[in-house]
Amino acid sequence: MAWLNNLGFRWKLTLPIALLALLLMTTALIGVQLSNRLGEDVTRLADEFLPELDNLLQADRDLYQALVAERSMIFVDTNSDGYKKLTALHDENIGQARERIMKFFQTTRSESARGREQELLTLFNKWSDTTQEIEHQRSEGGRIGRSTAIELSFNEGVTQFETMRQVIDELTGQVQADAAAEVENAHKTTDSNQVIQMTTLAVGLLFCLLVALFFPLLVTRPLGRVISAIEDLASGDGDLTLRVSVDSKDELGQLSGSLNQFLDKLHNLIRRAAATSGQVREASGKMLQLNSQTQEMITNQHSSTDMVATAINEMAATVQEIAQSASNAADGARTADADARKGSERVDSSAISIRDLAQDVERAAEVIHKLENEAEKIGSVLDVIRGIAEQTNL
Repeated sequence: MAWLNNLGFRWKLTLPIALLALLLMTTALIGVQLSNRLGEDVTRLADEFLPELDNLLQADRDLYQALVAERSMIFVDTNSDGYKKLTALHDENIGQARERIMKFFQTTRSESARGREQELLTLFNKWSDTTQEIEHQRSEGGRIGRSTAIELSFNEGVTQFETMRQVIDELTGQVQADAAAEVENAHKTTDSNQVIQMTTLAVGLLFCLLVALFFPLLVTRPLGRVISAIEDLASGDGDLTLRVSVDSKDELGQLSGSLNQFLDKLHNLIRRAAATSGQVREASGKMLQLNSQTQEMITNQHSSTDMVATAINEMAATVQEIAQSASNAADGARTADADARKGSERVDSSAISIRDLAQDVERAAEVIHKLENEAEKIGSVLDVIRGIAEQTNL
């Protein structure tokens, strides 16, 4: 049955139909053969046996008519018209009987009948000579001839006639037996062909029953396995190790194989997805750790920012003090200038004070320049902190 499972559905459907068609053709051919045989038998009966029987029966009738004419001639006046008619009828029936006997032997196919041809013709010729002698004695012999004719007719003639007729009857019986045997053969042929036809019909019905019982299983059984596997997948168990058994190479076998390939690929895909998910979880843990470190760094940066802000405030206070010092220096310069106007004696002292003041101003400018550089650095640090805060949604 493996070869049947490996057939495609096209051939699985075509094969039963072809076998049924073969059975129908066989039944039809048997019917045609039976019709031909019956036709041949009927033709043989019509063209062979019936003509043979007809020739023998017609010859037997002609012989009886010749015998009746012979007996009638004996008791009829030879000079009357009735006598002439009887002699003519006598001679005609003898000729017709001879012709029909010859035709029978020419047409018959029976070897046993042909074997008796010479016997019957010899008996017929003897009787024909005797009956012709009876006619001659009656026509030419007067009373003595009449007596001789009666003696020949009722003794030697009747014996020869009965012997000849017995052979004709035997041939007739043989033809009838051959015809009956042919009819019997026709009946046997009919019965045999009917048995063959009934057997063929029974085999066809049994084949149809087997096809009706087992052919759906060739489709439903593998299809049921495929459906069961799909239902197991759809039920939520998620067992991707399930596989559909492939027992055939037909369309369902190909479908089962394709489904198994799909499950293999899906299994590998989910396995890779699971491995990727583990890697993602590991990366997420590292990201959480990095996030904690970032939070700690941001906290430290906040502390540094507070320290920088404090330093800026202190620097601002220092700048204010320096500005106050510069203002005081300017006031001193104005005072010095006034004092210069008051007297030259105080020029030297003022010059010294101015030089000291210029030095103080230079030092203050250097301090202010340093403060500007520190402020720029603090601005850069604040920009970095602001960028980190935006990226971490802080």
